[in-house]
Amino acid sequence: MAVFGSGTKELLVSEGIRPERIVVTGNPKFDYLFSARGRDCKSKVCQRYMIPEDTNIILLLTDYLVEVGEWTSTKRRQFVLAICQAVSRLPQSKLIIKLHPAAEKESDYREIVKDLTESPVICQNVSLWELLHACNLAITVLSGAGLEVMAAGKPLMIVNFFGEPEPFDETSGATVVRKHEDLLPALEMMLYQGLSSEKKEAAREFVHRHAYIQDGKAARRIADLIVKMATESEDRRLT
Repeated sequence: MAVFGSGTKELLVSEGIRPERIVVTGNPKFDYLFSARGRDCKSKVCQRYMIPEDTNIILLLTDYLVEVGEWTSTKRRQFVLAICQAVSRLPQSKLIIKLHPAAEKESDYREIVKDLTESPVICQNVSLWELLHACNLAITVLSGAGLEVMAAGKPLMIVNFFGEPEPFDETSGATVVRKHEDLLPALEMMLYQGLSSEKKEAAREFVHRHAYIQDGKAARRIADLIVKMATESEDRRLT
């Protein structure tokens, strides 16, 4: 049985699965993050959206919380405007809003930001890996892409104004903001001071626990496991 991280293995063992039956492989979905390392993603993103290359890029990864009934459109508006206003107060910084690909509409977000002096970039069907490697830090609420942020080695901020469940709490290495007034100071700290060594280590451990080693070889490990299982099954049949 292949699982993405040691946390899943521990859960299955606690349910009675023998540990020797479980192989931790990592998540093949994240292999692209490793292969993108070393590419000049920042230049490509800046050229595409006409952003000066010395700009700090803040990436907002949205969730389709309005579409599934967890948020009202008013809450979404409050959330987006709070992020936009905070980023606008950071020198040489630009906000890119990457919409969830499932159900959100760009038109909804363009309506929210239409009266802002400094409008963010709003995009949807673009490569997440490119944006992750181009950004200085990323923000989300509940998106599973937060784990991809951490797997890419980028600082993650969770903004939770409305008391949502928190899959990424402080122990994960993420910076959690729950009040509007704490948002700008937290952004300034992350951008200009960086994460503490404790937070960096916590993030590495969190990624390892949920997605194993980020070496771009998770798909290969799964394929090798399948071949091994098939070979052993054939050997038993022949005997």
